[in-house]
Amino acid sequence: AYFAVLRYEEGAEALLGISADLSPRDRLAALEMAGRLYRKGGNFTEAKRLLLDVVRDTAEAGQRDRAVWFLLDMERHTGRLLESIEQYAPRWHDPAYFADLLEPEISGFVARRDWPGLLSLYRLLKGYGPPDTMARLAYLAGRIVSLDLAEASQSALPPQALYLEARRVGESSYYRFLAATALADLGFPVEWTLEGEDRSLAEAPGGDQSPVDPPVEVIRGYFDYGLHETGTELLRSRWQSVSPELLLETALLLNDRGEFLRSIRMMNLYALRKENGLDRSDLEILYPRAYGEWIDEVSRDENLPAPVFSALVREESHFDPGIVSRSGAVGLTQLMSETAADSARWLRMEEYDLRDPEQNLRIGAHHFSRLLMRLEDIPKTLMAYNAGLSRLRSWERSFAGLPPDLLAEAVPYAETRNYIHKILVSAVYYGALYYDRSLEQTVLSFFPGLR
Repeated sequence: AYFAVLRYEEGAEALLGISADLSPRDRLAALEMAGRLYRKGGNFTEAKRLLLDVVRDTAEAGQRDRAVWFLLDMERHTGRLLESIEQYAPRWHDPAYFADLLEPEISGFVARRDWPGLLSLYRLLKGYGPPDTMARLAYLAGRIVSLDLAEASQSALPPQALYLEARRVGESSYYRFLAATALADLGFPVEWTLEGEDRSLAEAPGGDQSPVDPPVEVIRGYFDYGLHETGTELLRSRWQSVSPELLLETALLLNDRGEFLRSIRMMNLYALRKENGLDRSDLEILYPRAYGEWIDEVSRDENLPAPVFSALVREESHFDPGIVSRSGAVGLTQLMSETAADSARWLRMEEYDLRDPEQNLRIGAHHFSRLLMRLEDIPKTLMAYNAGLSRLRSWERSFAGLPPDLLAEAVPYAETRNYIHKILVSAVYYGALYYDRSLEQTVLSFFPGLR
């Protein structure tokens, strides 16, 4: 309630006033909340004192992690983050809890070109950091060393060792693919095939999972009567208890009916349940050849790399032609009305319907092609497509001289960074599945500087 009415100092004092009369566990809860109230009100001295008491006295791992998170968050503003990470990282329980705090800090190090600080962060988190964060840091450390951006004495490891770590740890396909391509230039074979691909592509849905396995005939009945949305949601709510075969059967049914968004979601769940990883036929459902002939046609007309444009359509809309975003972007390539109108004029399309798949693809491809011709760089084009050309120009000015892969790391918008990650990973799969392109070829089309 004190948070809600912005009375932070008063709330902290009220909690401290009653804390002595509480049980030991409730007293620590009161101290934690009082510390958080002081922090919100800008009284970092009192906040730190109370949260340090919680870290010292609590026996609950979750509470310790929360208190450490808020301590580290305050140290971001004092210039003592690295010193605090060295102190607290060995004591935290769940490294993933700190990923959201660490990721923007990594972008900040790159944006400031603080290469010694970034290498120090890598060393301090070694053995303690979230796996995906460590994959990112290992890749960046490899690039820093290979590009001679910092003194060699600041890194005890050669770039190949750092790239090997980035390829091995975590579940981030993006950094694994970049590291594999960088290693290929150092003489290491690219160890990647479509067969037996791991499950890092999939994301589990949130929400409570029911332990009750509904009768298969009940679930199938929804699809038999055309109630696909209800049937899909039922399976998504019970994905941990139904058989993997039923998830795959449903994904195939939805794919055959052209309901690619639901099919991809179902394949994500199947990937989490399948023990031996995904094979090629699974990946063809997860990365479908939806609207493939039209995508190839407009890619040829606009001189676009078809795997990249296929990946863009997948990640923008999951091939749902009727989808509309909260900001009003419409259709397969998620076009805003003003952007669509501008490209339609260039194409001399006086009338068009953005929910029409062929028209949307043609207009979206033209917009993407104009950006690519102007920028001559796929990652920058994706940044402009996602965040706007004016923001890209401001990032180019702020981060001038950075190689494209490091520029992508410096971008302050997590959404735009993740957008580049998703498009590259999807482009790798589309290139390998349908266009006879290797992982290395696709990654180098994004980041030729890795050669």
